[in-house]
Amino acid sequence: MQDLVIRMKEAADSILAGIDCEFKSPPVDLSHKLTLQFRQNLFLLYKEALTNVARHARASRVEINVLQQDQSWRLSVHDNGVGFDPQVSHSGNGLKNLRLRAVKLSGVLTIESQPGRGTTVSLSAKHF
Repeated sequence: MQDLVIRMKEAADSILAGIDCEFKSPPVDLSHKLTLQFRQNLFLLYKEALTNVARHARASRVEINVLQQDQSWRLSVHDNGVGFDPQVSHSGNGLKNLRLRAVKLSGVLTIESQPGRGTTVSLSAKHF
């Protein structure tokens, strides 16, 4: 699990290059092993969220929180960008991909955004 968190930090540094980014992750419980499928879907959802920020948000700051507690993962990506109206249909695949990955993780995904107020993407998922 520690490798996954390290990869997540490296991805943020790479994808969000030039954007002030704060990555928070308390120490992870190394006694729990994650399945390959869980790791892949969590990482791909995370990368999609970061890519959406880099491509669309025009953000100057991003805050990322990764918390693993017992058998739950909580992930939050918040930006101070232009935001959008989540009720309006969007032509791209970004939001659709986020929702698909959340389903594959049996997780709960929330997307909070308002025009001019940034966006927060949050995921809560259990691994077994």
